[in-house]
Amino acid sequence: MGRIAAILSDGSVVTWGDAKQGGDCSCVESQLRNVQEIQATGCAFAAILEDGSVVTWGHPEHGGDSSHVTDQLDNQMLCPMT
Repeated sequence: MGRIAAILSDGSVVTWGDAKQGGDCSCVESQLRNVQEIQATGCAFAAILEDGSVVTWGHPEHGGDSSHVTDQLDNQMLCPMT
């Protein structure tokens, strides 16, 4: 099963599909405001916000965990797998 992420006209994000591949952004939903762009890997998403910060979610081994590059990102938020 795949997954989809869409930026809405108000800058928020909606996702659906396989939760293990980023189809569930509920754990970072409150941070997904003023989203300018979304990038995807096979199992994760990264949203770039208007202020330049990055929010990641999805499978941690496929881009959902950006904690190892925290020093290169401004105000990064991430969603750990539960």
